[in-house]
Amino acid sequence: MEFLFLKSVNINIVLSWIIIAILFVRIILKKKSKQVCFSLWGILCFKFFIPFSFECRWSLIPSIETFSIEDIYNRSFRIHSGISKLDEILNNIIGSRYYEGVTVPTGAMSFTLKILSITWFAGILVFLIGFIIYTLKLKRNLCTAVHFEKNIWESDIITSPFVFGFFKPRIYIPFNLTQIEINNVVAHESSHIKHGDHLWQLLVYLLLMLNWYNPLIWLAYKKFIDDMELACDERVIKKMDISARKNYSKILLNCTVNQTFTLGEQLYFGRENIKERVVNIVKYKKQSKSVFLFSVGLLLIVAICFLTNPENSNGQNILELLKVINNKCLCCLIPKTNRKIMTNPI
Repeated sequence: MEFLFLKSVNINIVLSWIIIAILFVRIILKKKSKQVCFSLWGILCFKFFIPFSFECRWSLIPSIETFSIEDIYNRSFRIHSGISKLDEILNNIIGSRYYEGVTVPTGAMSFTLKILSITWFAGILVFLIGFIIYTLKLKRNLCTAVHFEKNIWESDIITSPFVFGFFKPRIYIPFNLTQIEINNVVAHESSHIKHGDHLWQLLVYLLLMLNWYNPLIWLAYKKFIDDMELACDERVIKKMDISARKNYSKILLNCTVNQTFTLGEQLYFGRENIKERVVNIVKYKKQSKSVFLFSVGLLLIVAICFLTNPENSNGQNILELLKVINNKCLCCLIPKTNRKIMTNPI
């Protein structure tokens, strides 16, 4: 179990780098394609669930094994973050507390690692049991639902439409909705099903369950949900005029009454982050082809830089990138005449 926990810690450090990169790119793409923003989270899932990769000089992940499993089992403790200066500082701090070679007391390391491993595994069990109980309870409550048409069911115990089910998903809607409301919510939930959002959310929830101790994973799950709903709204309203979009946003607001957020796999029509969704719906403008290509290009760059493993560069790729960004910023701020003086040494 200790071995699996150490593997989990190392992959979580890698995932944290990817999450930080995605959050940064989301800022750049804030007013651009919501579908591309949502697709960014696929990089996170791919990196975690696909067990193989290849080395690339453009990889921006400093290290895939910050804590060497061999070092720890050999009763030594060194950090290999991939950034040489950071390693030097941290290992010197650790080394000052122990003898040269950073030797760790055998009992202390073994006991601490065992406690952390048990806590990690217990957390996974709590998540898994809670999810199973919640799903079974919801399924039992929905047994009174009445078939409306196709895969649409009506229920008197729910306040907001949602999708439930993995392989044969159903759309559940409350009673007493008008025909216009039904058309809009069904269009939204059908878009979720068509693009497999209910399966993507289950996959990301599994990611959260296995890495529950990482706060950045919790933030990623929240942002994933937001981007998923924004992308779905964008797909639905793409062919609507301004009047139809306003009606859609009003129905969205009505569906948020008495609604609570849960970590289950169902997809609600109304969710948190309603203000941003309504603003995006009302102010929606079709993206130009050049903007869309820019967004896709940025997505591909992030995929190349973070789905690949680093060469033995000791963090030089990141340092080189920071130097380039710094030089670009200086070029924007310093007049051309001053640039010549700075670039031509006396």
